[in-house]
Amino acid sequence: MEAMIDKNFEYFLAEDFKGYSEGDWIAIYGEKVISHGQTLKTVIEQAKKVAPIAKVLLSKVKKTASYL
Repeated sequence: MEAMIDKNFEYFLAEDFKGYSEGDWIAIYGEKVISHGQTLKTVIEQAKKVAPIAKVLLSKVKKTASYL
């Protein structure tokens, strides 16, 4: 499980998310965005259909480098 989380986090740090609006929520699993939207609830509901939610990385899209 930890390896998947690490790979998802590495993908998250490397990606610029140009195709997503600032403030959108994204769900990452398998080194790709599996769900996105304006509300966390919607993103989680969609992500649960694709992957085990405990292994999904969730974050809001920011266009600045202030994630950490």
